[in-house]
Amino acid sequence: IIRVRTDWLPSASDSEGYDEDCTAQNPKFKSSEIATVVSGFARVLDTTNLSRNSTEMMYFMCQAAEGLDTSAWNTPTTAIFLSAMAKCGVRREQTIQHLSVAIQGQELGQVPLQDASLALFSLASLGATSDNVIEHLIQRIIEASDAEFSMLSVANIAWATAALDLSNPELHTVLKKQIQYWYSDFLQGRQEIVRETPLDILSSTAILDSQDPRPTLIPKPISVVSLQEIRQVHQYILSRKFAPEHSGPKEGRILDPSQERICCSIFEARSRNRAKPSQLQAQVEKGLTDLGFKFVSEAIDSCTGYGIDILLHSPEAKQFGEGSAVSIEESMPCLAIEVDGPLHYALPDRRESLGSTVLKHRQLRRAGWKLVSIPFWDWNRRYSWEERRRYLEELLMAEGDEIWSLRQISRSTS
Repeated sequence: IIRVRTDWLPSASDSEGYDEDCTAQNPKFKSSEIATVVSGFARVLDTTNLSRNSTEMMYFMCQAAEGLDTSAWNTPTTAIFLSAMAKCGVRREQTIQHLSVAIQGQELGQVPLQDASLALFSLASLGATSDNVIEHLIQRIIEASDAEFSMLSVANIAWATAALDLSNPELHTVLKKQIQYWYSDFLQGRQEIVRETPLDILSSTAILDSQDPRPTLIPKPISVVSLQEIRQVHQYILSRKFAPEHSGPKEGRILDPSQERICCSIFEARSRNRAKPSQLQAQVEKGLTDLGFKFVSEAIDSCTGYGIDILLHSPEAKQFGEGSAVSIEESMPCLAIEVDGPLHYALPDRRESLGSTVLKHRQLRRAGWKLVSIPFWDWNRRYSWEERRRYLEELLMAEGDEIWSLRQISRSTS
């Protein structure tokens, strides 16, 4: 399939002739076939090391998707295709717009909530802000009955809402109710199993508890809870906790403090497990050392659970080791630096931030951290150490005298 040729794909003249089975007269693919192939491809793909052939494969399939009329797509296949694009980090605007039109063409009542949540999550992951289709999906979620929600759909809608910074009060009311219902028992230790699962919202395994019927709500599944779901809910709770005043009225506390601490600890554990400085980060740290700054590598914000690549702090501040849990109060004055490599940005040009990166930066800033980002492409286009040193100087001086004053005169700078 990676060797797929462009002459397999639909041409512009093939825009007619689609029947109810989404079959064109000439193209080799149906929408369901395209979605299935790309979904399978995304599942086995090593997204940390995309080859040229892999990237070309995704673009060929995007072209195939665009070649099918929007009426040839239904919501499930559209959602699966968008999910595959999100997994691979491919943000092709033409494809997103084409599939967005397909979603908007579906009657709300005909859109399964699971597919609506998958589509919304995928758009948020890609950092896409297609307002019309997002509003269409939000309306579907607001109108959903309690029986349509699952732990999986709630978690993904919650994360997408945080990533897109949505302020619809009805949506937040729905999410508060569903989070309290689906997650409160787990956080009180009622759930039997907690396990890590791949980030895949196409299916969910659950055992129904017939002993716990709730008015207007279906019996609650109790067996499998993905830690990824808890992390997603945690990020949504943070987004509401730090939401600016202009974002509308707050819904009050979503979970009680002990439950929130459990969510935060699960999220923090993932941050610690991922705390492995890249070669790019090591280069930035060397530049900061040469300039005379003290810093902590891979710090953990104790308030949010997010990892901070590099934390500049005052020499008089509490001394932290690598991977330490830190708070703003202990570190002031300080500056959080995020070193964002290629996987923080969407293909093809690796310049547009993905949803998870946008969300992390926003959450840390709203939590009170002063933060700057060093994109890989901005760093790599400066080849000499002198250029990179000057880049860091300008970046840090722009943050004001308070941050620049953290610099120490040392042998490396004298």
